Amino acid sequence: MFFQQRTIYYVFHRFVNDLPPSNEKNVLAQLLSFYGADLVTKYIGIYYQGGYFQNKAHAELYHDGILALLPVLKHEAISLIDAIAPTDFILNSPLGMSDGNVSVCMCNCKNIV
Repeated sequence: MFFQQRTIYYVFHRFVNDLPPSNEKNVLAQLLSFYGADLVTKYIGIYYQGGYFQNKAHAELYHDGILALLPVLKHEAISLIDAIAPTDFILNSPLGMSDGNVSVCMCNCKNIV
């Protein structure tokens, strides 16, 4: 499992580094840092067994990094989801309509069904 997650990280890292400087690249780099720190903390026992971590200060550094990135990524969560998720037109969902008339769209969908 670790190899697949490392491969995903590697491909994502290459993709982010190949992007031109922009706000999107900054957000994706923060997401990449979060994913990498999460992987390290998930397999922290392996790092201790391998001698890469000698004391708990190394683990605390990754935990602190994750906690520092959470409020930053929280503000970007909607834009990240909008960038990845299929559009509401494809899903035929009235809940995500950008016109602000969700109740009207829900009633229209109810009448169709």
